[in-house]
Amino acid sequence: MRQFVFIFLSFILLSCRSYDVNRILQDIDSYIMTRPDSALTVLEGMSRDVLRTERQRAHHALLHAMALDKNYIDVSEDSIASVAVNYYSRKGPMKYRARAYYYLGLAYYYQQDYDRAILEFTKAEKAAEVSDSLYLGMTKSFQADVYNRIYNDVEEIKCLLDAKKIYTELYDNYKVQTVNLRLAKAYSNSFKYQKSDSLFRSLINSQDTDSLIYIYALNGYAFLKATQSDLQSDIIQSVSIFDQTVSDNPDCMTTQDYWAYAYVLNLTGRSKESAEIVNQLISIDTTSSTPYWMYRIAKYNNNLSDALKYLEESNSKDSDVVTDILNQAIALVQRDYYESESELAEYKAKGRTNALVSVIIICLLILTLGYFVVCRYIKKQKDEKDRYINYADEVSRQLKALQTEADAMPALKRKYIELYKDKFESLRVLCDNYLLYQDRTDAEKKMYSRVVDMIDEIRGDKNCIGELEFILNKDLDGLMTALRREIKAKEVDYSIYAYSIIGFDATTISNLLDLSVNQVYIRKSRIKRQIENSDSENKARFLEMLS
Repeated sequence: MRQFVFIFLSFILLSCRSYDVNRILQDIDSYIMTRPDSALTVLEGMSRDVLRTERQRAHHALLHAMALDKNYIDVSEDSIASVAVNYYSRKGPMKYRARAYYYLGLAYYYQQDYDRAILEFTKAEKAAEVSDSLYLGMTKSFQADVYNRIYNDVEEIKCLLDAKKIYTELYDNYKVQTVNLRLAKAYSNSFKYQKSDSLFRSLINSQDTDSLIYIYALNGYAFLKATQSDLQSDIIQSVSIFDQTVSDNPDCMTTQDYWAYAYVLNLTGRSKESAEIVNQLISIDTTSSTPYWMYRIAKYNNNLSDALKYLEESNSKDSDVVTDILNQAIALVQRDYYESESELAEYKAKGRTNALVSVIIICLLILTLGYFVVCRYIKKQKDEKDRYINYADEVSRQLKALQTEADAMPALKRKYIELYKDKFESLRVLCDNYLLYQDRTDAEKKMYSRVVDMIDEIRGDKNCIGELEFILNKDLDGLMTALRREIKAKEVDYSIYAYSIIGFDATTISNLLDLSVNQVYIRKSRIKRQIENSDSENKARFLEMLS
């Protein structure tokens, strides 16, 4: 009754010439998400004569598209959303622009015009990123639908993961569950069966899973077991799940579910029931699924001639699918091209075509870019110089410690430094001279060049790491030999391990191996994980020495 009164009063308002159209549209905007049926009734009852401005017509069109969608009415007519796009692409709130592009993309999707759909969804995504997280998630979700239709599993999974992240941040648990269900199926389609299995089981085992999603997850899990497992226990479990769904929730069974059900029934000896389902499916399924499943069933029953016939038919239909994929490839091209093309269109639409301004802007950009390139080059040179000199300073510090704090220095580290003491001492002297001549340009360059040459000589000594490993094997009961035998890693990782256990820090190691400090940390962590995950009998020893 209350709804009737609300609609009646709305019609009275709409029949008056004095009412505020903008206010009415704003009111509809405020309740359209919770009462979409009421919103649709009011919107379709509004006379087009009262929508006197472009803004009003655009707002009405956007709300109309939203109301139709919220009432589960698939609209393939793009004229409604186009009115909104024509206005909001130029002006108005960014969130309305995002929604306008979204509903236009939706219209093209229902038309099966997937290349145009993905283009509009891409525009919606760009606008929603800065204005509307909910519609960003919805856009990503429908983008995934498009990629599913054109058999692009990689892009589908990427979009679903993006949507899941957005819905998680919005604390929308139902939408997260929905995305997880779709992800599980997408992983299965892309042959990532372990990930698919894990997601299905997480939905099945969670106490918070929506009841309907739970049923679909069970079916998906049964389908996965039916198609990808040879274990009798998995086949029996698959049959049991499908039996229950057919009995309690037959509307939740898809055509593909019934094919899998027929297949596992045949595997478990219930061939009569399997044949009955197959006969029904043959009359309604015109996709490539029919010959594929008939092939699998015939092959299991050892009907080789039928199996060959169905296999050839399946391959023929798959060729048609491939052709369809190639025909839809333009979708990706248009998506990637959109950014530059749309910006150019907007530029022209706003009349910014003055050639002189363009030339000035380009020149300024070139000058600015040149300035930053030069600055970056100078900074790079300075950083490189500082790195060499800092390394020389570090060597000087190590030599001083060797002379004054020998007892406190780890024995292995002391042996290594003594091995190359002469070279390190020469490097220290060069560093001191460089600092002495720092204000005399020519002398500074010459001295710095010698510093670089000496460091490169130390780095280029092929026997350096070999002699270090000899020391470690001798003093640590064949440690490096055992590591190389039991842990497969790159040569640089073995070197990092060796330098680490004698006590060199990441900065010194980076200079010795000509790596960045970050690379040293990453590679050190990597070899540590390799050791931790290995079955090596020396695992504890390797980790103890590294720590």
